[in-house]
Amino acid sequence: MNYLREIDAAKNEWALKNGKKTEDACTEADIRPYVKLDANGNFPRCPDGGVYTIGKIDENPTCSLGKTNPLHVLP
Repeated sequence: MNYLREIDAAKNEWALKNGKKTEDACTEADIRPYVKLDANGNFPRCPDGGVYTIGKIDENPTCSLGKTNPLHVLP
């Protein structure tokens, strides 16, 4: 869940700095400068093998495991 929070914060920072609207979508490449990368420079990945969807600014990022595991969903 921490990675999802970090991705969400990065989306909001990117949107503010780039004058984006809430309905605008962003990509991993867009928010990469605003996310803490791992020691190898990789974007955060779900430790349990799920796939993150970044989505629009006004949507929470999601993990594919969130459908079956509440620990993979932002409240």
